Amino acid sequence: MIKPLKKAVLPVAGLGTRFLPATKTMPKEMLPVVDKPLIQYAIDEAREAGIEEFCLVTGRGKDSLIDYFDIAYELEATLKERGKKSALEALAPSSVEAGSLVAVRQQEPLGLGHAIWCARSFIGDDPFAILLPDDIVKGRSCIGQLVEAYNQTGGNVVAVTEVPSEHTNRYGILDVGSDDGKLVEVKGLVEKPAPEDAPSNLSIIGRYVLTPDVMKYLAKLERGAGNEVQLTDAMAKTIGEVPFHGLRYEGTRYDCGDKAGFLEAQIAFSIDREDLGGSVKAFLKKYKQYVDPLMPFRHDFDPTSLREYDIRGIVGKTLHPADAFAIGRTFASMVIRAGGKRIVVGYDGRLSSPTLEEALVRGAVESGAEVTRIGCGPTPMLYFASVADSADGAVMVTGSHNPPDYNGFKMMMGGKPFYGDQIRKLGRLSASGDVLPATNGTATKIDISDRYIDRLVQDYDGIRPLRVVWDNGNSAAGVVLSRLVERLPGEHTVLFGEIDGHFPNHHPDPTVEKNLQDLIRVVDEKQADLGIAFDGDADRIGIVDNRGQIFWGDQMLVLLAQDVLSRHPGATIIADVKASQILFDEIAKAGGQPLMWKTGHSLIKTKMAETGSPLAGEMSGHIFFADKWYGFDDALYAAVRVLGIVSRLPGPLSDFRDSLPVTVTTPELRFNCDDKRKFEVITEVAERLRREGADVSEIDGVRVNTPDGWWLLRASNTQAVLVARAEARDDAGLDRLKAALAAQLEASGLEAPDFSGENAGH
Repeated sequence: MIKPLKKAVLPVAGLGTRFLPATKTMPKEMLPVVDKPLIQYAIDEAREAGIEEFCLVTGRGKDSLIDYFDIAYELEATLKERGKKSALEALAPSSVEAGSLVAVRQQEPLGLGHAIWCARSFIGDDPFAILLPDDIVKGRSCIGQLVEAYNQTGGNVVAVTEVPSEHTNRYGILDVGSDDGKLVEVKGLVEKPAPEDAPSNLSIIGRYVLTPDVMKYLAKLERGAGNEVQLTDAMAKTIGEVPFHGLRYEGTRYDCGDKAGFLEAQIAFSIDREDLGGSVKAFLKKYKQYVDPLMPFRHDFDPTSLREYDIRGIVGKTLHPADAFAIGRTFASMVIRAGGKRIVVGYDGRLSSPTLEEALVRGAVESGAEVTRIGCGPTPMLYFASVADSADGAVMVTGSHNPPDYNGFKMMMGGKPFYGDQIRKLGRLSASGDVLPATNGTATKIDISDRYIDRLVQDYDGIRPLRVVWDNGNSAAGVVLSRLVERLPGEHTVLFGEIDGHFPNHHPDPTVEKNLQDLIRVVDEKQADLGIAFDGDADRIGIVDNRGQIFWGDQMLVLLAQDVLSRHPGATIIADVKASQILFDEIAKAGGQPLMWKTGHSLIKTKMAETGSPLAGEMSGHIFFADKWYGFDDALYAAVRVLGIVSRLPGPLSDFRDSLPVTVTTPELRFNCDDKRKFEVITEVAERLRREGADVSEIDGVRVNTPDGWWLLRASNTQAVLVARAEARDDAGLDRLKAALAAQLEASGLEAPDFSGENAGH
């Protein structure tokens, strides 16, 4: 049983000599950042983490810290009398519950370890937090994050940050074991190692959660560096006795024990204030001419923008041109450090994309990259430029299928997807300023669209002309699509061909039925053979047949797989866990090896390369060809291949659709669930299913097979949602599957999803 953490120790005995003469008669912890003293920020952070008891380890001349948390009767009475309500509200956080704050005296300045030992009676046998008020962390409570990790691991947890590799000789550095990108196992602590000897570049900041095991080592009062009792030495001795981890926390740390850090904190905390932000931004502009040439690079991303497969956010809220510059600066540094230099950059038709692309290029050039700019177009054209010209890296500025106010960045490095741990590393490098020194790279513009279209047309293998309706959806494919259809035989009608980042006609997501209504209508009016739709950056495809029925992603993959397997008998064909069982059965029937894999375009592309698969696809409409093509998802290329196959069918596309076994399915269901809780739910459901002896696949979430069919529950890697789907042979079977899914969710404290599909999407 893990003991709850309710106590915090705040060492405040330091003399504050760096801030003399200001600290001659006042504790340094009373220095204000905007209008709150440093000590208040620390107490507030601890309170947010659920901590209820506080111990100040003080020294001589520190009594005002105790007074600060007392009730100021005369002041409050005067404010009440004068009706100063806002001033009274400002005082409220400085009050503490009676008996919840105590103070002990550190009579000799013998180091941090000695200060913690002085609080031994307060700590007792309980776990405790340590907060050094010199450090302020802006964002979600850093101690709160450590408490969450403590509840998970049951041992010591320290907040860590990445320092520039060349500066490890200035810090205590962790020797790490396993590392999941956020939580790292601590194998040892190394004091100020030379860069070439450093086991990592992770350094501890002033936030700790410790078990009482450390106290027996502090009690020995052994002197270490500086002839002081070092907390680091005592913590190191607990390694192997209790779990010990470092946590890469979310937030920005300001070292207010340093004058420059203190001043930076003043700006950072005031600039977000409604009452001060405008004025601060205005006066900062006056100093721009002095700051720009001197400012070292360091940038913190909004934590919600660093997703599993891309970087994405709401423009003006969680995504800004400064983020684009930082991506260019950091990504280019990563590429160059890996031995490359050439980076291709493109952008989609969103209103914010040109500005973000310009900032991205500036950042990459400042890191010394040779940037090739291909301009506005579909994401697959950027992939094509990268692969065809053997670029070392590629970045596409695109919001994909998201609403107009979103935008983001999809990346490749070394011809492979850039995702997961690589994106998290980019965020850490940017936050620590670990980039190459500023220099001058190059940027050139090219038009690759002719080569791209020539290559698309090269693989058209139809035998009769078709009548086709295309719904561009005002996507970035517009210009390329208009030129492509001129090169293809048949009669072609293009809807919403203009590139327009407002998306005035419908949302650019072809997996949602309501977005296909214009296409369905015009297919009927034109008596067309089929209709084809794209998402916002044309890496996903949607199809309707000649009767206007939606030809879903897994049905499309059956059609494509049969054609590819005629040239690659026995080949592995990959589909994600959301696909129909019919797809996997039909692949096997056609002589292929079906492989079910995790959802996510980067994961699918990586698995294709690993298995040598010539074809893969997702329910979301990402179709990946390595047969004749380059292995990336390209809706325009998939469309060309589909047209060739449809033109060779003995009958209309609807006949092929009708030849497939009939099942009844739910739409893809997406329902909100906290980012942390969603993974816990999957673990709980999987454990119950295993105990019940269910036939379950855990490739990505849980996919449960029953005599009625199957149901799926998985955690989205990109949003705070759970995703569900079910497929059965008949309506009665589907009802039983939905009931089984609902029962598992209810067992984990969640309501059943809306099975109508009103919340469907990708």
